[in-house]
Formats: sequence, C-alpha cells, structure tokens
Amino acid sequence: MFKDWGFLVTEMIELLIIATLLGLIAGWLIWGRQHRPTNSNDALRQGVTRQQETLRACQAHLAETDTALAALQGDLDALNTALQDALSSLQAVNFIGADDDVIEEVDERFKPAVLAKPRNGQPDDLKQILGIGPRLEQRCHALGVFHYDQISRWTEAEVAWMDANLNGFKGRVSRDHWVQQAKQLTREHPSKTA
Repeated sequence: MFKDWGFLVTEMIELLIIATLLGLIAGWLIWGRQHRPTNSNDALRQGVTRQQETLRACQAHLAETDTALAALQGDLDALNTALQDALSSLQAVNFIGADDDVIEEVDERFKPAVLAKPRNGQPDDLKQILGIGPRLEQRCHALGVFHYDQISRWTEAEVAWMDANLNGFKGRVSRDHWVQQAKQLTREHPSKTA
C-alpha cells in the first residue's frame, strides 16, 4: 500500500516547483514592467525639485500678500488721519456730546467735591462705568474724580456741572447714568470707598 507513495510525493514536489516558477514569472510580468527609478537618488532629486517649486510658489504668494497688506495699511493710515481731522474740527465747533438735556451754563458753586489725588494712591477703574473709556477716565482724573463713591454722591446740580465741564464729552454723565452705576459699583466694592 505504501509502495507507490514515493511516486506521489515526487509528483507533488514537482508540481509545487512548477507552480512557484509560474507565480514568479507572472509576478515579474505584472510588476516588473513598471517604471522604477534606476536608484533612490533619482527619486530624492525629483522630490526635492517638487518641494523647491512649491516653496517658490509660496514665496511669490507671500510677496503678493505683503504688497497688498502694505497698501491696505496705507489706506487705513489715511482714513485714521481723516477721522482725526474730522473729530478735531467737530470738537472745535463743540458739537460732540451736544444734547438738549445738558445745562450749558452752570455755576461753579455746584462743582462736585474733588480730590487732588486718589486715596491710597490707587484710583478706582472708572472704565467699569458704561460710557467711560480711557480718554474720559483721564479727563475725570484731571477734574479730580478718582473713585466710584465720589460719583455716587453727586446731586443733580453736580451732575449738570460735570455734564457741562467734560469738554468733548458733554452730557455723558446724565445720558449714561453714571451716578446709578457708581452706586452699584460702590456696593460691589465697599473696601474702595472712603
């Protein structure tokens, strides 16, 4: 029974060798004909060349963007200059902040109590009051107003005096309700009051 097995094993080995050779030939025919660079240096050179082209294109685009940005900056500077000129002329005519509710002529005896300098050398951040920006805060400091509690105690006559004497910002105290806001801020920050 096992006498003819040697013949079968030999046949199987021969068939496996033939199948392997056919597979190698088929693989070479399918994949071996594709173009491959002769060596890896050619592939690297091609990759570097593509990257350099991309870099040059990006540099050209950046130069165009810088030129456009410089032109826009010039336009912005011209507009800012025109705006400052317009604001200066409006302030000279005294139209900024004009309001029918503002009392223009107010007696000096209604000037609110002011300080020569802030208590403890530290003024309150008056910009926390809606309607007060950095320039208006500086104007308040120049008039001797540094703290929320000062503003919170103003009478109607003192509000009218401040409205009339905030050059360039006339009417802001009453229009933006500074006294009410200052009262709220004084309650929120009691340690900053006198």
